[in-house]
Amino acid sequence: TYSVMIRGHCVRGDLPAALEVLQKMVSLGFPADCVIFNTLLDGCVRSSNWDLAETLLEEMGKQGVERSNFTVSIIVKMWSKRGDLDKAFETVYDALKAPHVLSEQVSKRYHQSSSIDTQVGSCIVGACIHNKDPERALKVFRDMKTWPNFDGPDANTYGAMICGLAKHGYLREATSIAEEACVALRASYDRKMVSSSALMQLFRALKAEGTLGEVGPALGAKLRAAGMVVEDDWLRPV
Repeated sequence: TYSVMIRGHCVRGDLPAALEVLQKMVSLGFPADCVIFNTLLDGCVRSSNWDLAETLLEEMGKQGVERSNFTVSIIVKMWSKRGDLDKAFETVYDALKAPHVLSEQVSKRYHQSSSIDTQVGSCIVGACIHNKDPERALKVFRDMKTWPNFDGPDANTYGAMICGLAKHGYLREATSIAEEACVALRASYDRKMVSSSALMQLFRALKAEGTLGEVGPALGAKLRAAGMVVEDDWLRPV
């Protein structure tokens, strides 16, 4: 199908070829849908083609193609990569203020709720960490728990927070969020847990700070009780 062909070109980084397929498809009377626009937008972000990305977003609006949560996630990643965290937040909060953006038709077709989903939450946290703003990550992490019909934070968001805060030296906050995840994720619908790589980063940072002996054993026990992987090596102070 045209969608598969466009995706293949985008994966290979050949956006001109992807656009040729799009033009051919449209000329034959097949309109581009949200999936195709998302594929092209994702390709633009991967290749840092910002001009084309903005043109595609304008075209989506002109054609009346509704944005999905995946569209919002891609736009957040775009602004993050461009170093404009304000624009990334603007994208998220515009979607929260205008639930019609994630239309009922789009929601049913792509099995999404008509609200911001956990992928968007994970992306905005990741944008904060990528742009070296852990304070803003902490704030939006708190705020997203109040978003309407939001089923998060999820394991990816917790992992991004734990790993990112640990890297930036916010070890008390990272530890607190790891402990919170032990309870929150056990009650989540998919019961997916924080990745071992994120937890390892936290324990390494605690060791480097010299507080592993004080904090590590209790934290490790809580994480293990919640079903998360904690290697014995992580708990050794030397």
